[in-house]
Amino acid sequence: TGTEIEYKLEEIEVSAQRAPALFSEIARIVTVINTKEIAVAPVRTVQELLEYVAGVDIRQRGSDGVQADISIRGGTFDQTLILLNGVNISDPQTGHHNLNIPVSLNQIEKIEILEGPAARVYGPNAFAGAVNIITKQPESNSFNANVTGGSFKYFETEVTGEFKTWKLNNSVSMNWKSSDGYIENTDFQNKGIFYTNNYGNEAGQLRIQTGYSEKGFGANSFYTPKYPNQYEQVKALFTSAQWESRGKLYLKPFIYWRRHQDRFELFKKDPPAWYTTHNYHLTNSYGAQLNSWIGWKLGKSAFGFEYRAENILSNVLGDPLDTPLSVPGEEAFFTKSKSRNLISGFAEHVFYANKWILSAGVMGNHISDGENGLNLFPGLEASYQMNRIIRLFTNFNTSLRMPTFTDLYYSGPTNIGNPDLKPELTAALEGGIKLNSPIVRGNFVMYYRKGKDVIDWVKTNELDKWQPQNLTELNNYGAEIQLQSDLEQVLGNTWPGNISISYMFNTIEKGDLNFISYYV
Repeated sequence: TGTEIEYKLEEIEVSAQRAPALFSEIARIVTVINTKEIAVAPVRTVQELLEYVAGVDIRQRGSDGVQADISIRGGTFDQTLILLNGVNISDPQTGHHNLNIPVSLNQIEKIEILEGPAARVYGPNAFAGAVNIITKQPESNSFNANVTGGSFKYFETEVTGEFKTWKLNNSVSMNWKSSDGYIENTDFQNKGIFYTNNYGNEAGQLRIQTGYSEKGFGANSFYTPKYPNQYEQVKALFTSAQWESRGKLYLKPFIYWRRHQDRFELFKKDPPAWYTTHNYHLTNSYGAQLNSWIGWKLGKSAFGFEYRAENILSNVLGDPLDTPLSVPGEEAFFTKSKSRNLISGFAEHVFYANKWILSAGVMGNHISDGENGLNLFPGLEASYQMNRIIRLFTNFNTSLRMPTFTDLYYSGPTNIGNPDLKPELTAALEGGIKLNSPIVRGNFVMYYRKGKDVIDWVKTNELDKWQPQNLTELNNYGAEIQLQSDLEQVLGNTWPGNISISYMFNTIEKGDLNFISYYV
């Protein structure tokens, strides 16, 4: 007689394709930080948590999530798409505001980090990668409260409650944190509220989420050390509603809206005579998307579309308004504006053949103020299961990144905008090995990414002002290794936890241009 040994591997579903896919089967590098890892990590914010991913670089300008820029595989802070429960919350004004989110670590179920271009998965602006923050689904009645205090008059409190009303599962969380700052002009006050619910029946599930965050902080040398007495206040309101159907044909339509208001003060106090007004910005991003897929004998086919509108009111960015508009809550006026619309459609198919998994897809995109008409961004992926532990994979993907309103219009003491900027384009090829066993899980990957018309702030000599330009070429190549061992699986219940090791090598080369480069 034979003996069959079974071992259980954690199989989780990730959104690295348009159709649902198992983590172990996808031919992409996706890092998933789950609830257990979040609970034991020695961090207090999402920004600090993301620093544990080898392919991610976080540049924090202030403590406790005041402001941070995120980079994946050497991309700029504008080249990473941020999603909250699959909904795009990236800011069209500047990537500096992308992580202004209303949720805390205690509310997060998991975080998915997809490395490399991902236009056909998430749409425009997933240039270097994407981060999808997924919050916990309310399940039962509960209440939790935390209070923390520390040096420099640090104070933090958070209250979370889950409750069921009729057939709705509800969750609401409120948080507040403040400090006088560890040095001059590093004080801050952050507050947020986040609500989500879900309703399910035989036909599908409805989920609504809404959140508001507000931050006011001393921005000591955030943007330039020449003016250390800067101050900034940001307010972000976000809401969305989505439906997931059950049945042979899967449908997931959703609508969303994000409003972000920013007041930037170059001088927090005692401004010189030449300084007459602060910078005021108000952006609105809203849209609708339909994702759908169907499984049949030849695999899974996915298709859908997205409409997204972006606009800004400002006294600095945009084209002149015929009539000035009042700034909400301020004694000031917006004098400029800019709007643009994006329409995208996609199609994708995943084919399963014995030990092979093949997928191919394309996203078509049209930008209202662009001159190139319809642009196509294809992608191909393939993986081969050598045995129960080793899977080989390779992929080719493309993407674009639209210039932000800051790229297009911002002019200041040291820089000037460029309204003629085009979207930047990229194509990437990668391949490697994935390991999936009870003892060790991980991957080794090598990649090459080529950028075309990449936006960088440049100047020809030290006396010039910085101005964004579409550089001709940018080559990015490197390698990454990640290994993780679940001690509980190896040594038993007396050894809970994981040991993980990750390393990344990354190189960026720009074309032979006679420019001084700011970001490259």
